[in-house]
Amino acid sequence: MLDLILTCTGLVICAGLMVLGNWRASKPRNDLAKIRVPWIPVMLAAAFVAFLLFIHLVNLAGIDTAAQGGRFG
Repeated sequence: MLDLILTCTGLVICAGLMVLGNWRASKPRNDLAKIRVPWIPVMLAAAFVAFLLFIHLVNLAGIDTAAQGGRFG
């Protein structure tokens, strides 16, 4: 049960980071700002982690997503 709660919490956090990154990346640049965060890589990293968390959520639901007879398994 704790795995499900933590996975869903991680998905919500990643979704929030994706929305924040999209909003901040679409704002006009301010070259006078001292600290510039590259928001597009932050958004893409959050999307990648959200995808992995979604696969983990599917595995928690009982659906096997492992490759059958693959190179590593």
